[in-house]
Amino acid sequence: MNSVFQIYGKQNCSNCNKIKKLCIENKKTFEYKELDVDFKRPDFEWFWKDIEPENRQYPILRYKGFFISYHSFNQVYLEQFLS
Repeated sequence: MNSVFQIYGKQNCSNCNKIKKLCIENKKTFEYKELDVDFKRPDFEWFWKDIEPENRQYPILRYKGFFISYHSFNQVYLEQFLS
């Protein structure tokens, strides 16, 4: 699947469940990838280095070709994504 929006999450993650639910409710196409099933933690070591420690939480989102933390997505891109 070649989705515009990708969610890299993990099992039992409330943030991951929230963003998937948001996509479904707003009829947004997304692809969900799960930690240790579709990708491994070391695959995103480069990403976590640039994220403030208090914001290092799943999911990682790929939106318009950029990888974005869940926190940043909610602060900066959510309104645009839903419009």
